[in-house]
Amino acid sequence: MRPKEKAKSMIDKYYSHLTDVLMNAEAKEFATVCSLLCAREVITELNKLPSKDLSDLHYWTNVENEINKQM
Repeated sequence: MRPKEKAKSMIDKYYSHLTDVLMNAEAKEFATVCSLLCAREVITELNKLPSKDLSDLHYWTNVENEINKQM
């Protein structure tokens, strides 16, 4: 999955769980923030790994950038 598709998928998953509790605009904003926090957590954990393969880190950084574009 490309970073842009992953970002949309993450936001959509959070959004679907939040619409029962929040209004649509609030749910979309909250879903985007949750997705961003999740991506940042993945990036933080990847930075702790001793691996020299940066492809996962690059991927998740791109996902984070795509989520930021939604804000």
